[in-house]
Amino acid sequence: MIDQMAERGIISGYQGSKPREILMTKERWQELNNETEVESSTTQTTEE
Repeated sequence: MIDQMAERGIISGYQGSKPREILMTKERWQELNNETEVESSTTQTTEE
């Protein structure tokens, strides 16, 4: 899961024993989650 987060630009890549950095702001994370929620509700509405 950590590698997937790095691939999506949420956290930095593996840097040995150093901790990974958080690259995405909380606001951007919320924007992405809101877009996902809108898409899933739209899909559910059109499938019914």
